[in-house]
Amino acid sequence: MVKEEKYPVAEEMMETMMDGVCVISPDARIIKVNAALEKLTGYTRDELIGEVLIKVFPKGETKKILTWIREYKEKGFVRNFETVFLRRDKKEISILLNSTCAKDAEGKPKWMIATFRDITERKRAEEALRESEERYRRLVETMNEGFNILDENGLLIYANDKFCKMLGYSRDEIIGHHISEFVDKSNQNIAKEQLDRERKGERVSYEVVRVRKDGQKIFTITSASPILDADGHFKGSFAVVADITERKRAEEVRAKAAVIEAMGDGLILLGMDGKIASVNPAFEKMTSYGKSELVEKDIADVTSKLVKSGDLKKTMGILGTALERKVPAPLTVTFVSKDGREIPVTFTISSMKDARGKPTTLILNIKDITELKRLEEERVKADKRQIEELEKFTKIAVGRELKMVELKKRIKELEERLKNVPP
Repeated sequence: MVKEEKYPVAEEMMETMMDGVCVISPDARIIKVNAALEKLTGYTRDELIGEVLIKVFPKGETKKILTWIREYKEKGFVRNFETVFLRRDKKEISILLNSTCAKDAEGKPKWMIATFRDITERKRAEEALRESEERYRRLVETMNEGFNILDENGLLIYANDKFCKMLGYSRDEIIGHHISEFVDKSNQNIAKEQLDRERKGERVSYEVVRVRKDGQKIFTITSASPILDADGHFKGSFAVVADITERKRAEEVRAKAAVIEAMGDGLILLGMDGKIASVNPAFEKMTSYGKSELVEKDIADVTSKLVKSGDLKKTMGILGTALERKVPAPLTVTFVSKDGREIPVTFTISSMKDARGKPTTLILNIKDITELKRLEEERVKADKRQIEELEKFTKIAVGRELKMVELKKRIKELEERLKNVPP
């Protein structure tokens, strides 16, 4: 066994170092170690002195150690080389290796000094952190809401798949752009105000209308939190973004439905597939048909039962026009109720549209004009009576006028006769 020899190395400093230290000969044998290296490897000093350094490395690290040696020969030093020690108890530990070369007076390598730092706990912490980051990354990528991170200037530096799909862009098309570029013009002030609050360190939650790549507007609710450094300076923010467009549409439909239910005119909500989605109570009362007899029925079938035969063709015509997404003119026809009553009605057709302006539901407004018809008929009758009275008056007046003309004529004839009578 090689004897431990004295070399001009600060031995006291070696012994007080927390890291393991060894001095290695040009033939790669260990010639000096400190107490920290004994503790690190589990071998005694006597067991290490004279051994080839590779003894403390597992077989799987051989290629890595050869890389370290090659780098050492090329540069004369190695910095922060990570590898694994195999302790005497067969336990593997992660180490950080640094080495340098000591040269003699002629500049030839005399020995190598290497330090070994146990980074096992650090590696475990790093691995735990990576696993944690991976879990959160998977969570963020698979969450049902959009997620984004902004820098201090409001530029997007991260966006999950859901946020990208929500806006219809790829991640590359979003990253680096200001968040306001994806907000509707009418909502720019809202977005700016909320970002200013985030810069003040506030957590915010707000509704804002965003614009997709295809121009479609979507309603979103954003919950954002600021990112602050150790000194409390604003460095950006992260936000969870939920698409509430369908909820907004549902609220709009419910609001319209409430209005429809309260209206005195009959109303039909008609799907673009030609099926009746709903009718209001006024329509049921008007036609004597119940909702269960109308909802989910084809409008063509219902029309053939409701509309008087003479008006059926023109009624089907404007319904076809409306289903082709064209706006038809108002139409007056006669309905025949379930109990046989004829009801004159006027109906108009409008539509509910989605965010892209595409019709989703037709609204048929049906107004019972029976009273208007009755008043119109009474007015016509009154007009006729007035005309008849005027005609009678005219006849009487003309007769009187003719009689006066005849009388004047007779008087004139008498006057002429009297002129010819001798005194």
